[in-house]
Amino acid sequence: MADLLMSPRVRRTDRALSAASVRVAAEEGWGDFTFARVAREAGTSRRPLQDRYADRSELAASTWTESAEPVLRGLLLELLASAGLLETSPDRQRFVSVLDSLAHPVEEVRAAVEFLIVGQFDEDLGSAVDQTLGAQITRWCTPAPGALSREDAARRAFVLSAALGLVLVARRPGIGAIDVHRLGVVFLAALASGVPPQLMPDVEAPHIDAPVPFGTGDPVRDRLLQATLDEVGEHGYDAATVDAIAHGAHSSQGALFARYPTKAALFLDASKRQAAYAMRANEEWMARIAADWGRGVAEAAFIRESQRPGRHRLRVITLEQMRTGWHEPAVREAVTREYAAFIAEAHATKPGFNVSEAHAGLAIGGGTLLLCILYPDAWLLPYDVVTVAWEG
Repeated sequence: MADLLMSPRVRRTDRALSAASVRVAAEEGWGDFTFARVAREAGTSRRPLQDRYADRSELAASTWTESAEPVLRGLLLELLASAGLLETSPDRQRFVSVLDSLAHPVEEVRAAVEFLIVGQFDEDLGSAVDQTLGAQITRWCTPAPGALSREDAARRAFVLSAALGLVLVARRPGIGAIDVHRLGVVFLAALASGVPPQLMPDVEAPHIDAPVPFGTGDPVRDRLLQATLDEVGEHGYDAATVDAIAHGAHSSQGALFARYPTKAALFLDASKRQAAYAMRANEEWMARIAADWGRGVAEAAFIRESQRPGRHRLRVITLEQMRTGWHEPAVREAVTREYAAFIAEAHATKPGFNVSEAHAGLAIGGGTLLLCILYPDAWLLPYDVVTVAWEG
């Protein structure tokens, strides 16, 4: 009724502002998500936004709830249904089609994942996420006696992780190489395998929480790099300031700028070094478990450890590494160069290297971290009912 009482001009303005909010969030990110930028994109003044919202947090929460989240939720629902996980029969063609939509997401879906990550640092937006998609995924994935087994809950959570992860990697270079049809076939086979849950090894992963051994030979640089990760892990990339980073390193902005020209350059170096260390340490840890338990169990154990409560800061750093690559030119260019080098090295040293599988693995890894935002108890699920068949 209220909408009917609005004038056509007001309704047009609302539609323009809604579409502009989605575009700015999807294409330019949280750093540029301001009243001024959204109004300019909509071709209007800031006044309509100022009349409707107290600040950009309220605007973001409204955009999430009314425009972005429903589209993402609809795709996730279709994916679970077509996978045969909602008291439905598997539909391979539809399943592959939804995977393709996630690997090539529309603006609403890209905006949704932007808001999902940023909601960790913004109270209004985080509350909107929890009350909508968070509540829905909790219902989908919470085991209940006589209603949903732990095994089926894990299967749903794994599929949802992959779905969210595909959106995460959708803007990375080379994503066009991903074979969603092959991915869909492998997925459905793993889900239908009926692998029983294993007795998971109770092995901790202390390396995940350990400080990064930067070892650059420059103690000030090492402290600046660690302070950058600490600040981004606590407040996110956009809110992290060079002043706070310098203070956390017991240094000065002068010392920081003598080593790095911009915050983006500093975060890029810190995240590259952290990622390289984590990759080596993770593989060594998983290899030790795989030697006794098999690769599928090792994969499930690593998902459990990366999702374990108390590791929020490190999950934030990983997600922010991916998100900044969408919007920061310097980070995006560096990721493109690293990807080209990675592909060249992989083809030279690993005969039969599959680019599509590499992207799928990256998607699942990132998606399991996104799932924690929506369903904090995800770490309790027996993912080995999928990973053992997947690796086999």
